[in-house]
Amino acid sequence: MSRILSRLVAKCEKSKGYYEGHFPKRIFLQAEQIDGYFSDDAEIKKLIHRAIHKLYELGFVEYVWVHFEKDNLLDKVYLRTNELERIYAFLNRRSLKSELIEYRSDLENICEGSDWSKKLKNDAINKFDKEKKFDSLIPKDREHRQLLIMTINGAQAPEELSERIFSVKYLGDSKLFENKTRGKLVTILKNYVDSFLDDEQLLQMVGIMKNYDEILLKGCLQYNLENNVVDITPCINGTSINSDDIQMMTYLTGNVKKVITIENKTAYHEYRKISSPEELVIYLGGFFGKWPKMLIKILESNLENVEFYHWGDIDLGGILIYNYLDSILEGNLKPLFMSVSIMETYSQNTQNVESAYVKKLEDYREKNPDSIFKELISHMIITKTKLEQEVLVAYGFEYS
Repeated sequence: MSRILSRLVAKCEKSKGYYEGHFPKRIFLQAEQIDGYFSDDAEIKKLIHRAIHKLYELGFVEYVWVHFEKDNLLDKVYLRTNELERIYAFLNRRSLKSELIEYRSDLENICEGSDWSKKLKNDAINKFDKEKKFDSLIPKDREHRQLLIMTINGAQAPEELSERIFSVKYLGDSKLFENKTRGKLVTILKNYVDSFLDDEQLLQMVGIMKNYDEILLKGCLQYNLENNVVDITPCINGTSINSDDIQMMTYLTGNVKKVITIENKTAYHEYRKISSPEELVIYLGGFFGKWPKMLIKILESNLENVEFYHWGDIDLGGILIYNYLDSILEGNLKPLFMSVSIMETYSQNTQNVESAYVKKLEDYREKNPDSIFKELISHMIITKTKLEQEVLVAYGFEYS
């Protein structure tokens, strides 16, 4: 009995007039849509007839027989839509309309502190207002939805936290983020930030770190820290700074002509040994974190007549990191050791890639036809290879 009624309610909830309570057409099930009705077992048909009649006596449905087949062959069962409130109570479930109203209200709680969250919120609200439907990126279950909204809002705070600390601070439990909302947040970021970045890179961009990492640097640089001048120039083997230092910097200067960011820590340590006095060499650790981004902006704002370079792996990940840094610098970044000639020089040391990887490169090339790396990407596709920074390090940059 409940199964037939639930099928009718489900059909009702999908109708255009459901949310407003206006139904241009009657909601019904045909006999063939009722499970088992046309089975060879006559007893099943009788049970169905009794169940439908009981629903009729409760005032939930109306039904009609096939002409000249009264009490023998059912034609249609109609839902009495004016009795929906009682029907939901009988089925011991909430109405979809009440869930939709809660959903629309919850969407207003999404903070708009970033471009991606603002667009997500606008898209979800627009979809609801036009279609009265849930967005596929926002959970229908309210408890899960509210956890996700708390996660989205926490990811817009101006700080970097490990995943567990983030989870405690914004969700109240160290494992809720990992178990409940991490995957959903990553999916949202892939849709609204960059579909080519991997999960950890996307989370770093919003300040959620797998592990804390340090920023390493070497060069002729001075900055103020609580009215004290910090000069890293004497640190001939380089030094490190953390996020607290970056937040507290008030002034920065130095005899720097080139700022060179490097993707991998090993490559950074080897390059700093041969860097020139006018180069500021930086390993940014979590490249996509909030504080590395802030440091780059501080350097750009305070250092005059400086060129910015980035050296990364010649692979899709390295290209994406370059693009992210270039967006921070508004197109004023140049690649270092990331060219077709470098790949040709070290062709004996490249790594072969699978066809699935080549497909990703092709997709990227199609979506970014004006990329500075278009020739390099085409070379990678043709040769089905990539090149790691460590190769140049292993050969002491002798062919660079």
